Amino acid sequence: MNNNLGSPLLRMAVHAALTGGAIAATIGTAQAQQAPASTSDTQLQEVVVTGSRIAVPNNVSISPVTFVTAAQIQETGITRVEDLLNQLPQVFASQGSNVVNGSDGTATVDLRGLNAKRTLVLVDGHRLGPGDPSSAGASDVDMIPEALISNIEVLTGGASSTYGADAVAGVVNFKLDQHFEGVKLIYNGGFYNHSNGNTAGVQDAISTFNTKFGANFAQAPSQVNPGAQQELSFIAGLNSADGKGNATFYATYRHVNAALQSDYSVSACTLGSGFSGKPLHCAGSSTNPFGRFLYFGTPSSDTTLGPNNTLIPFAGSGHLFNYGPLNYFQRPDERYTAGAFLHYDFNDHVKVYANSMFMDDRTIAQIAPSGDFGNTNSVNCANPFLTTAELNAWCAGSTAGNANGLYILRRNVEGGNRQDDLQHTDFREVLGARGDINDVWQYDASYQFSMVNRAETYYNDVSVRKLQNALDVVSVNGVPTCQSVINGTDPQCVPYNVFQLGGVTPAAVAYLSTPGLQRGQIKTHSVDVNFTGDLAKYGIQLPHTDSGLQVNGGVDWRDETSFFEPDQEFQSGDLAGQGGATLPLKGGIVSREAFFETHMPLVDHMTGAQAIDFDTGYRYSDYNLGFKTNTFKLGLDWKPVDDVRLRASFARASRAPNIGELFSTQSVALDGNTDPCSGTTPTYTQAQCALTGVT
Repeated sequence: MNNNLGSPLLRMAVHAALTGGAIAATIGTAQAQQAPASTSDTQLQEVVVTGSRIAVPNNVSISPVTFVTAAQIQETGITRVEDLLNQLPQVFASQGSNVVNGSDGTATVDLRGLNAKRTLVLVDGHRLGPGDPSSAGASDVDMIPEALISNIEVLTGGASSTYGADAVAGVVNFKLDQHFEGVKLIYNGGFYNHSNGNTAGVQDAISTFNTKFGANFAQAPSQVNPGAQQELSFIAGLNSADGKGNATFYATYRHVNAALQSDYSVSACTLGSGFSGKPLHCAGSSTNPFGRFLYFGTPSSDTTLGPNNTLIPFAGSGHLFNYGPLNYFQRPDERYTAGAFLHYDFNDHVKVYANSMFMDDRTIAQIAPSGDFGNTNSVNCANPFLTTAELNAWCAGSTAGNANGLYILRRNVEGGNRQDDLQHTDFREVLGARGDINDVWQYDASYQFSMVNRAETYYNDVSVRKLQNALDVVSVNGVPTCQSVINGTDPQCVPYNVFQLGGVTPAAVAYLSTPGLQRGQIKTHSVDVNFTGDLAKYGIQLPHTDSGLQVNGGVDWRDETSFFEPDQEFQSGDLAGQGGATLPLKGGIVSREAFFETHMPLVDHMTGAQAIDFDTGYRYSDYNLGFKTNTFKLGLDWKPVDDVRLRASFARASRAPNIGELFSTQSVALDGNTDPCSGTTPTYTQAQCALTGVT
């Protein structure tokens, strides 16, 4: 599936003035316009190109830059920035509305598939801070108001020498309209329309599956209109009476509905790949609603529950659970943003600016129900729920002792789908001043603060500890009772009957269902001071060139701190549907950096060389954790004729680790691995583990 989930059937845009787009209407007497252009404004102005701090007339960057204009954004009708960027060939789809299992609730940009943490996001040339405390890495572009975007510049060449170690993959710079005057109200709404055919033979595969195994996998509807989304944006701007300043305010609201995988033929059943000539077929999870019982005792067996609570052999495909259709293709989302951009030019030497941005975003990620994924491996043979067939299969017909080596895979469909409620509250402030020092040198100094708070609640998962308690049941005066109730270790325990069809009670589901809580925060303080000089005015210029050496240099200081606190359920790995422990994160990094870059025209307007330019750049970074890095770039630009341009560049980038990479607690991921040197009774001896460097 692509990000569009079908073809747009309806897309509306209502503006407070006739400003373009598919549908526009005038409301009242409100006006939306740019500040009047002076005569000098019609002349060719210096163009600042992302990837360099040096502004030169009509410059073409040595590194390729892709421009996305506001008109192009309006034409698509897209309400999410990441959906537009993901259509560019140089952008690899990363965190976004279509990520559910493993989502952190943000929207990030990943250039060239090098990881979103290696892509720097800027807003009007100032970095957008990390978007989530759990990784303390990539920026969340959900914070950017789409209605104010003037253009987006995507630089895919490495830009570490210009912007720092997190620009290894490139830079995405969102330029916002900060000269707006008037009032504008924009409504943007739409939904997706999709007609389901027998895509890749999936509908036939479902019919074949149902016929062969007597299953009831549902076909996708013939036509669906899921994922409705709407956004309301308010913008107001005012120029100062003397024309030297502007204040622009904005507020937006966005609401997005969910789209389920069951809406689409390609995902109406969980597909198995057609490797080795095997046709595409329906697959799924062996953790099913009836229970799969893997017994590694004597004799071993692999069974599931059949009619009348009989034990029948587990038949592979015929007993799989179709989990895919219950997952979201598009997460529901509700977002509020607000902010202001102010600037005032006192004179050529002092031009102050202040930017403020706020976002509150809440989204729900849904996947199929949790359950016992083989988290338990023993059952008390005195459990009164065990049938005669089960006692014979696992306990040799006796009610004494335990059936050790009995792994249960049973889907908790009674408990509902797992839902991850993710909320981010973001703040960002930028204060700065720029201007001319003299006719050669200019300065730009800024301070920035950003903060992100994350609140997460994970619903409908199952506690492994409670599973073990609820399966350890004996009869007390004919009443099934948990052993933990008898010995007082867990008086709230309710017996869990997975050994008989229809045996699970609402009370047992309520007991097992356990929420998980995670909270976190990341703060960033940064100061940037840089100076730009046109040294041609000092006579540093080669013959046969229109301009001379231009330089930029400065210093950058940044302090990032983050903490991420999962509750005990997450940290202990007690939640069955998480696949392992989610551990806390806490740490901080202070970086002190110095940088410079140069732009030197070598030849202009000569035969075979309309222009030859040479660029250099260097950055030195010193981190408070005891490591230093150096990055540099070299670039040559040759335009033999007006219609031909050849560019070559070489850059060295050192990727410094972020807080998440430095301070994450070591853990075993959900990839089938185990740590044989962990726990109270390790698999290996201390001497064997010492050979791996483990104490």
